[in-house]
Amino acid sequence: MLAGVSCSTTDAEPEYGALVHVEVDLLTDGHDLQSPLGYLSIPAPRVSGELTGMGGIVIVHGIDHAHGTGYYAYDLACPYEKKRDIRISPTPASEQGLLLFKCKGCGRVYELATGDGSAVNRNEPIRLIRYRVTLNGEKLYITN
Repeated sequence: MLAGVSCSTTDAEPEYGALVHVEVDLLTDGHDLQSPLGYLSIPAPRVSGELTGMGGIVIVHGIDHAHGTGYYAYDLACPYEKKRDIRISPTPASEQGLLLFKCKGCGRVYELATGDGSAVNRNEPIRLIRYRVTLNGEKLYITN
C-alpha cells in the first residue's frame, strides 16, 4: 500500500535547535570575541554551507568553567517562543559588564556569560539552546 506524502518547507518554521555549523576566525570576523564578555551575533548564514540554527546564533566569550574554552554559543531564538523571528538581543546591561539578552516577544532575560543560558527574570527552568564550541588555534567551530 502506498501513501502519498507531501512536504512544503516554504511556510514551516525550522525545528528549534536546528543544525549549526559555523566557523569564526578570532583575528578577523570574531575580533570582538577576543575580549572577555565580548559577543558576536550571527542572525543568518554569511556564506554558502553555513548553518545557523533556528534564529541565528550568538557566540560569547564568557566565564571559563572547568578548564573549558570560555566560549559559548546559543540559538538566538527564544526557547519559550520557538519562532525564527522572535529573537533575543543584548540589553543595556550587556554594555556594563554583564551578558544579558532579552526576548522581544515574551520579555524573558537570559544570562549568557556562564554558559548556562538560563532565564534570570522568571522562576522557571527554561534555557537557551546551547551549541558546542571548539577552539582550534585562532578559529572557533560551532556545531551541534
